Amino acid sequence: MRRTTAASIVLAVALGLVFGLRPAHAQVVSPPLPLAKSGGFEKGLGLELLGLGPAEAFTRFGGGGGISLTTAVQVDLGPRWALRIPLALDLVFRDGEVGYGAIAFSPGAVYRWRSFADQRWIPYVGGGVRLAAEGVRRDFVGLPLVTTSALHIGEHHHHFGGGSDDPDVDGQAGLAPELWAGYEFHPNRWFAVIFGATYAWIRIDSESVHLLRQTIALRATL
Repeated sequence: MRRTTAASIVLAVALGLVFGLRPAHAQVVSPPLPLAKSGGFEKGLGLELLGLGPAEAFTRFGGGGGISLTTAVQVDLGPRWALRIPLALDLVFRDGEVGYGAIAFSPGAVYRWRSFADQRWIPYVGGGVRLAAEGVRRDFVGLPLVTTSALHIGEHHHHFGGGSDDPDVDGQAGLAPELWAGYEFHPNRWFAVIFGATYAWIRIDSESVHLLRQTIALRATL
């Protein structure tokens, strides 16, 4: 009887060592999944439906304020880098007149500080090349205004890259650098609210025009 009891105790201790006291290195730990592209289907294809916000432009001769309307397509190149293709309408007013206006297409790239798939707040920076049909009022860049009686036959000024009835507006098809920074707020993987700021350095009539834009946009991402 004593031998049976002793054997049972030895067997119970052995089973406890085998099943209850495994060494740490014997435990199986699943490796973390790699960070995928953004979106509900993790395809990283996003569309900003509409961005709206104030815009400011200034030169060494003064400044003005106005409004910007934007839309954009964003395509993930990986979990953190993305190709961004925005389209914007910028209107800045000065003394009751449009001091600067443009329709701009600015393809570029953004980097996002993403750490995990369900991250709520994601900061980003980026930049692109601004291709714009734009016009500026002459006194906004320090040039004298032109009166109709002073015009000569054949003299013309361009507005937003084409003809204009206003001789006090000079225009061009412009090329300029554009910088972006902001935050993305993701309540879920499908939608995000984008709080963005944009800066562009533009040259018109040998003068520098500095454009600032702050917009809030809604993005849907697959």
